[in-house]
Amino acid sequence: MWKDALNNVCFRALRCAAPSVVTAAIALAQFPISEESSHSGPVEDAAVGARPQPERIEFNGVPAVRAVDNSSATRVIAPAVQDFDRGNGPDIATIQTDGTLYVRFNDGSGKLDHPYSNHSAAALSAAITLLDSGDLNGDGNVDLAALDSRNSMVLVFLNNGNRTFSTAVQIPVSSSATASLAGGGFAIADANGDRKPDLVTVARSTNAGATVLTQQTFLNAGNGTFQPSPQVTMPLPGVFSLDVGRSISIADLNRDGKIDLVLQLYQAAPVQGIR
Repeated sequence: MWKDALNNVCFRALRCAAPSVVTAAIALAQFPISEESSHSGPVEDAAVGARPQPERIEFNGVPAVRAVDNSSATRVIAPAVQDFDRGNGPDIATIQTDGTLYVRFNDGSGKLDHPYSNHSAAALSAAITLLDSGDLNGDGNVDLAALDSRNSMVLVFLNNGNRTFSTAVQIPVSSSATASLAGGGFAIADANGDRKPDLVTVARSTNAGATVLTQQTFLNAGNGTFQPSPQVTMPLPGVFSLDVGRSISIADLNRDGKIDLVLQLYQAAPVQGIR
């Protein structure tokens, strides 16, 4: 990532060298992704020759609770878990593919209240594929943002601080007449180092068996409003799309103090880097 003469946030596209390797930069060491390197258990002591047994961890069984308040609901997207009311510990937010938002608040003992619902996005004929969270307007309350792949926009639900959320704020994301968030994605991250969470988006278009990914960052003014930065495109041979769900990971891969992106693509090459 770098800044141009106008102090806009830009990303440089860089493709993986192999499906099992993330290449962050020419001068940066490669990080192999393999069963051996990703093993998180205890490493065998060569001197002793024995592998210590891990401690046993058990989870108590708990009754299941419905994510929504009706049986005819559309598909529910993976939850966002945060202390939304700043009161009794982590709460659980879910959103249906049609844009209906639900939040179940924790009573402090792990029991979840009847869900609060917000139907403000349902009239958009949305197709939600991702829900993320962060304090987007700096008031100390955790807000929510969702990706609407059908309308190519990010929907922002600001936390009112009283166990309710605002009407969905629409942030269109479209680099051209053909590129959209259908097969794209977004993440919440501080892209320019000002300690304000921004919206990092990747749109997608295809033509004649080729794919173009368009990355664009929407910089947070600090009050929950966003300004678009310049776009950067990355052509790919073949038809690719970002996988459904959290397909964008944020990390400083080359330790330069700037965030890098790792994209999970659906098809031949499973990992794609943008720096």
